[in-house]
Amino acid sequence: MKISVAMIRSKKPCYDPTEIKGITEDTEMTLLEWMKHKAKKLTNADKVWLFSRFGTELQCRTFAIWCARSCKTKIKEITDYIDAIENYYIKKTITEEQLSAAYWAADSAAYSAAYRAADSAAYRAAEWAAEWAAYRAAKTKQVKQIITMLKEALK
Repeated sequence: MKISVAMIRSKKPCYDPTEIKGITEDTEMTLLEWMKHKAKKLTNADKVWLFSRFGTELQCRTFAIWCARSCKTKIKEITDYIDAIENYYIKKTITEEQLSAAYWAADSAAYSAAYRAADSAAYRAAEWAAEWAAYRAAKTKQVKQIITMLKEALK
């Protein structure tokens, strides 16, 4: 499917796509072509945004699971919950009740771990710093993963 400038505008981006060097009103590209487009204004964050709006539901869910697995944790209940999400939404091998049970186990384990880890002020400061550092570091890796997934889908 070709994605036009008008289609992108309909999703209310932060800036008009024609502000990107080489993009005109008549530009139409596939999602993979947009992901590979080299322009300073079209950042990796923009590419992830574009993917989240125009990727298929399966592609977006698969990517979300990949992102979740990229977060390192030693909490078994959390990794089990990521597996449950994949099994429910992608593989369709578990029930909604099993997914819910995995959610509550992960929620309880994460809450307990966070509570023990630090007092509330230190926890918030560390979380904020880590989240932004991971966010900035992950963008390039995320775009590469999207490109890889889209290439595999075309095979």
